[in-house]
Amino acid sequence: MAPLGLELTQCQLLAAIADSSADSASGIARSLGIDRSTLARNLKPLEAAGLVTRRKGDGRKVLPVLTSAGERKVVDIHDTWQRAHAELDDLLGAAGADAVRAHMSALRKAVHTLEDRALAKTTSGGERHPVSPGRDTRPDRT
Repeated sequence: MAPLGLELTQCQLLAAIADSSADSASGIARSLGIDRSTLARNLKPLEAAGLVTRRKGDGRKVLPVLTSAGERKVVDIHDTWQRAHAELDDLLGAAGADAVRAHMSALRKAVHTLEDRALAKTTSGGERHPVSPGRDTRPDRT
């Protein structure tokens, strides 16, 4: 996603905000499989770029929402993603591209399993295993 001036995790976060039915930042963090502090850290550059703003909800709830520029960026992300998939199909053929996507999906699931195991092994005392900022716990969409 370098042509768009974004890291992949930022693209995933923008897409999650666009797709989210969550009513709070915590809900968006849960949908991505990250903690709130990681979400807050990842939101800062998107806010600075004018792609995201925060809207107050009930009580102390705050919801990240896309600005008009953020909505346009999500369209650009989608178009870029579709072109990348088409290029992969052109380079490898449909069967080859499908095989690459299947292997990437298996690798992503293996990484998540290893992270979950490491998290389960952490000791008490509040220390947590860092979770990948781009971790998507939703069903695979490749």
